Amino acid sequence: MKSTGNKKSLDKILELEVKKYRETIPQKIAALEKLITKAKSKSNESSFQELEYAFHKLAGSAGTYGYGKVSEIAKQIVGKIREWLLLLPKKEIKKAQIKELQDLFSLIKEEFKAKEVSLVKEEAIFPLPIKQLKFSLDLYILDGDDDFLRMIAKEAKSRNLHIQAESDPEKVWDQIKSKEFNPRIFIVGPCYYEKIDKNLRKSRHKKQPIDPYEIIDEYRKNHKEGVVGVILPEVDFQQRIAAIKKKIDYILEKPCSVKNLLNIAESVIPTYFVKPLKVMVLDDDEDICLFIKDALEEINVKVETLCQAGVFFKQLKSFVPDLLFLDLSLVHFNGLEILQTIRSDARFKDLPVIVITAYSDVETIKRAYMAKVDDYITKPLVKGIIQSKVMYFARILSFKEIIQTQDFLTGLYTEHAFLYLLAQKFEKIGLEKKESSIAIIGIDKFDAINTTEQAEMALVEVANSLSETFKAFELIGRTNKNDFIIFLEGIRGPLALSLVTKFINNVDLEIALAKKSKRSLTLSGGVSIYPLDGKNSLELIKLAQKFLSKAKKITNTVVGSSKAKTISSIIQEVFILDDDLDIQRLLNFAFKREGFKVTLAGSFKEAVLKLRNRQGAELPALCIFDRMLPDGDGLELYRKLKKEFVNFPAVMFLSKLSNEKDVILGLKEGAIDYITKPFSIQVLMQKALKLLEGS
Repeated sequence: MKSTGNKKSLDKILELEVKKYRETIPQKIAALEKLITKAKSKSNESSFQELEYAFHKLAGSAGTYGYGKVSEIAKQIVGKIREWLLLLPKKEIKKAQIKELQDLFSLIKEEFKAKEVSLVKEEAIFPLPIKQLKFSLDLYILDGDDDFLRMIAKEAKSRNLHIQAESDPEKVWDQIKSKEFNPRIFIVGPCYYEKIDKNLRKSRHKKQPIDPYEIIDEYRKNHKEGVVGVILPEVDFQQRIAAIKKKIDYILEKPCSVKNLLNIAESVIPTYFVKPLKVMVLDDDEDICLFIKDALEEINVKVETLCQAGVFFKQLKSFVPDLLFLDLSLVHFNGLEILQTIRSDARFKDLPVIVITAYSDVETIKRAYMAKVDDYITKPLVKGIIQSKVMYFARILSFKEIIQTQDFLTGLYTEHAFLYLLAQKFEKIGLEKKESSIAIIGIDKFDAINTTEQAEMALVEVANSLSETFKAFELIGRTNKNDFIIFLEGIRGPLALSLVTKFINNVDLEIALAKKSKRSLTLSGGVSIYPLDGKNSLELIKLAQKFLSKAKKITNTVVGSSKAKTISSIIQEVFILDDDLDIQRLLNFAFKREGFKVTLAGSFKEAVLKLRNRQGAELPALCIFDRMLPDGDGLELYRKLKKEFVNFPAVMFLSKLSNEKDVILGLKEGAIDYITKPFSIQVLMQKALKLLEGS
């Protein structure tokens, strides 16, 4: 794409910026004259500190807007005032020194009168603003290994990456000349020309290896925006240097890991392409704030500026920036002290901070880095440098996001970490053909919560309840939309719907009561089922999100697949009677993992106490009784309970009494099954689940 039109628009923006600044010059001169008069009449420390601060600000903003000489003179004045301040109060400032200051100020006024300014008109970092860039593919790869390409295609599909893989270099030549061909990353690996093409500049012999740089050079003639990589059979130091001279972004070596290659492809889709990077600017000079804001909005960065340091932390918590520009010299505040308060806050201790200041002395720079600043830029500012610095930190943040696993607020997995771990899980369950479910739970009308503090409180409350209720499941995460996502491995659809329904019906009351809120919060959920609703994790998540959206319109409900059999929204109970604690623990874990409530008893007497006073609707869905109890026989208990309850639930016996007579006796009495010890937990669970699903 040509960048001529974009360059004109950038030039126009630069002209408007200078015009706005020029309009404020008379006010700036008047304010400085007033401060000089005040310092001349009072000659005290306070008046000269005000004067130093004013010229310090001028030194930063004037040069930024093209008045380089004004900036230099202002810095001279700041230096002189600092020398004079060291003399006070022991020695008064002489009239000759004030006269020197006034003479320098006269030079500033003369420079401001100049009609021309030397603001550098820079090319945009991108030929078009980022928000206008459109890529036809996430990745295009040319490589002669068909098996390698098949593996890439399969893995890319699971990551929802749009790629094209090609093994014939002849086909690439036609594609790279098309303006519609615009991959985000273009990679060339080892491959060969299979035939002679007379249209090419050189004759190609059969099986002649390609020159990757020849293809890349041709590609770059028409495509300036994408990232370029090469895969080489062997890579020594000289080859790396040669690749760098060719401006290759990524150098890979055969054999190449499919996952590593696609990790690179994902990292080249950083957050600032998908959503605007959020940058905050704290500087009491409005001109500087405006300059940075205009510079960064050109590259699709969301900017919030702040001139009052007193409300900084309130705005910081509300805006939650990805990057902060911080001035060192603020009214009533020291920038380095503000930086230290940021680093002492657990939530913002890793926030990237770039210092912007007119101070260029070694001591100040040293102190800034000791206070853990990430970068240091001296005023006057240059637009290209500001943009380049932000783009650099955006790349760093995109890599950081990939490796970050824990959400800072809830302690759950981040969305990115959850998706990565879920993809690994699906590789396993796909082979085992194990039915599983994905649930996404969200707070109804979350955006209507009044304050950030209340919203965070609600999220933490729900997260804590989730962690407790679903502790048997290792994958629980918080999404970027402030919803929660759970992978219910091995949980079939009806049980997953029941489990999530029970959870949302309990948690909404807990939040309302615990926080004594005037407005009760409720939850809704969406549940998708593998493999009924989709063959990969991304399909299932997309469908669960769709179900959640439907549920939120109703509020306080759960929507699941119509393909799944529906069951009661109340969690079913399993009653286990066994005096062997190891058996109790095993069955308790297995049934809770499937989403059931479990009640345990270790004796005949305990079972009678826990079951006798229940009403019909309160009885468990299934009872598993041992027979050889320390105070009786489980078979006798079953006979007793059948007399007390007209519709006593189904019973399975689990016993060491394994001869044929005992088994037949239990079945004749009405037991749904009779399993002998030692037993297979898998077989028992399949029988129990089939029974419960039917009920």
